[in-house]
Amino acid sequence: MQRFLTALDTAFADPPAVDLSDGCSACFSEADLALLGGDPALVPVDLVRSALRKSDDHWSPEQWRALWFRSAPRVVREVLGDRGRGLVDRELASLGRNHANLPAWPARKRTALDNALGAVLEVAVTYGDPAHEVTTLLGGLACAHDDLTPWLARLDALRGPQADAGVVRLALDWTTELLWGEETWFTWWWPADPAAVVREWVCSTAVRDRVRRFAADHPGCKTASDALTAYDALDRGARSPWYAPGVGRHRWEERGLPADYAELIPV
Repeated sequence: MQRFLTALDTAFADPPAVDLSDGCSACFSEADLALLGGDPALVPVDLVRSALRKSDDHWSPEQWRALWFRSAPRVVREVLGDRGRGLVDRELASLGRNHANLPAWPARKRTALDNALGAVLEVAVTYGDPAHEVTTLLGGLACAHDDLTPWLARLDALRGPQADAGVVRLALDWTTELLWGEETWFTWWWPADPAAVVREWVCSTAVRDRVRRFAADHPGCKTASDALTAYDALDRGARSPWYAPGVGRHRWEERGLPADYAELIPV
């Protein structure tokens, strides 16, 4: 991770000047706008986040790009630190074509940011982050190029038992969500058919084989076993073998058990 952060620092070592004096005075005070346009190291991180969370028409394309050029290393570190808090996708959404337009950046900066964000994804997957948090991160990353495929390819390229375990967790989460008919997969990225994007990856031969190998190597792993059960139900077009979360919690409570007694409640 550190080598990618170092490369990111180097690529963004000369932040450009930016004039934000015409910024929205309803959202930012004159002092805040002056701070945002001043020394990037002196801008409070909460102010950076607030600026990057605005709608696409809040800043001009040039201002969006300058804001990112001035804050990319800090934002990536914040995203890394915010893993597990459910907030990591909002700033990343402003890398999209209608905001800072990452695909049009100079190659050196674009590559440095892509690689640093890819390293954040690797940490999230291999350090045991919950699958729904990895999904949140992926949704933010997909905004950058309006495409989830490059980030899923990075998952496919990860090797080692920790990476395999992370993919298995994500596979179980996505297959069960498919069985439950989930439609709103990502908060800020809106492809025409998000379920199709998810299904194409999680039901691919490569991911299935990875889950099968992990299940064979770890016969006591319920996550892997449940993922294989979910694949079987999807293949047969069967209903989910588990209650959806809200219903499942209700069933446990009816039995006098804690609402979080288990994640997957058998039907």
